[in-house]
Amino acid sequence: MSPADSTILIGKQILKVKLAAHRGRVIFDLRYMYHSADDGQLKPTRRGVTINAEAIHEIITALKALENEMVHDGALEFGRDGEMPKFHPHVYPTDF
Repeated sequence: MSPADSTILIGKQILKVKLAAHRGRVIFDLRYMYHSADDGQLKPTRRGVTINAEAIHEIITALKALENEMVHDGALEFGRDGEMPKFHPHVYPTDF
């Protein structure tokens, strides 16, 4: 496990978020994973994104701005502390 390594369940999908080293650079990797039919181990898919870790602050800032916009639009609703926010996809058209 890397210094920062989280697994997020999104419905039935598994998203691994981790900090890693690659070719002498520190990277931030978001990758969908699956359980191998052979041995049940968690393995990466090709679906994901790798970003230079230097950009982490800008990415978090942009995601917070997006979250605020979604709350303003009514697409994201926060409940009590510790409760997962509710996403209302019908707020946005699927062809935007």
